[in-house]
Amino acid sequence: MQAMRITALLHAARSALPRLGADQKAAVAVEFALILPVMLTLYIGGVSVTEALNIDRKVIVAAHTIADLTARTDEVTDAMGILDAAEAVIMPYPSDKLMVTVTIVKIDEDGKAVAECSETKGGTKRSGDVTNEIPDALKKSVGDLVWGEASYVYEPTIGYVISGKINLYERTFMRPRQSEINCW
Repeated sequence: MQAMRITALLHAARSALPRLGADQKAAVAVEFALILPVMLTLYIGGVSVTEALNIDRKVIVAAHTIADLTARTDEVTDAMGILDAAEAVIMPYPSDKLMVTVTIVKIDEDGKAVAECSETKGGTKRSGDVTNEIPDALKKSVGDLVWGEASYVYEPTIGYVISGKINLYERTFMRPRQSEINCW
């Protein structure tokens, strides 16, 4: 009895095979099932990379903005107001992952650079000798230098293609528009 059932099942399968080969709907379904994971991976990866590039650009603009706002004044009385501008730049992304620092650097005749004053929001204040941090081309002229820094820890929403955290960082230097900047 069991053997008859197996024989009947094999016979039905043999007769159905030619029909399955001719059925285009089944072929499309199989092809779609094979391609779907690749397409989803490409889509999610594209979204993650695009978001990381957008945030990286905003970090660059944030560093430039805080340095530019500081360089425009002759006396910085409220550095935190300047640093708050970086939060507006980073929007619509969360600002709690943003760290910004603005530092006024004095360069002497010997090319020695000293951080005169520094303010930060979430970062580390600069102090003392910062000569090694300043590019050589900027050490050649005596006077003040405004150093703006911004960093952001990017973590993808869906960590399938890009996993882990990416530290985005930018620094920019500007000469003051006025002759000298008085610290806060």
